[in-house]
Amino acid sequence: MEILNIKLVILFLLFFIDASAQKLPNKQIVSIRAPANVKIDGKATEWGNSLAAYNKAIDIFYTMANDNKKLYLIIQCKDQQIMRTIINGGITLIVQKTGKKSDKGAAIIEFPYLKKDKYVSIGLYQAFEDGLREDPDGRIADSIIKVNNKRLTSAVKFIYTKGLPGIDSLVSIYNDIGIQAANAFNVNKIYTSELAVDLRLLNLSIDKAAKFSYHIIANGGPNRYSINATAHIMVGVNSNGTAMSQAQLADIKNMVGGIGSATTDFWGEYTLK
Repeated sequence: MEILNIKLVILFLLFFIDASAQKLPNKQIVSIRAPANVKIDGKATEWGNSLAAYNKAIDIFYTMANDNKKLYLIIQCKDQQIMRTIINGGITLIVQKTGKKSDKGAAIIEFPYLKKDKYVSIGLYQAFEDGLREDPDGRIADSIIKVNNKRLTSAVKFIYTKGLPGIDSLVSIYNDIGIQAANAFNVNKIYTSELAVDLRLLNLSIDKAAKFSYHIIANGGPNRYSINATAHIMVGVNSNGTAMSQAQLADIKNMVGGIGSATTDFWGEYTLK
């Protein structure tokens, strides 16, 4: 009975998220002041776990906001294929001060950013389904989230920039130059990515709050796995000939399936508030 109740709760949460997506605008309509307690930690708690828009092109929820010193971009998604695209290809935020829909001369920031040949595998859904059958108190589900967040922490170390004067193209997420970024999964299998950029780096100011354009891109990437890797999955054996466990099969299926999603994007406008 307890297991059934947990499944019903998760189904309700997914239904609530889908219903919320249908009610939200495709692009953010109004400017938003960031909460006073904002923290870049890969959690959307201070945003009330409710973002301003749901963009169908990328299949993400997002909020753009600002305070007197920073511009913020928070995105969330619940589709595992979109998660793979975002985590391994990155989300690019392009801020065009002129207001034109052009990337030329704009400030460009990409996060997450993985170096060449790096890939983060995620295993959420099958693992959760297995866990729910034997996990009435949620301990296994919580452990699964911790494992996946550890993978993010181990792999996502950099932020890519272009067009920011005096800033290197590749900067550590642990920098002191005015760019903060973090990403994480929560227990509801939702992925959150947060980015905060000093307004001065974007040549923007709250004192001169003109409208600017922004371009958000989910970068699709090529399949980085060989046919041999796929063949081993098909026959269910490791490269050394030993049989794969069910956990290995589920994880590698998630890792390989859906890689190579197309790049998707959209434009919007924002005025500092």
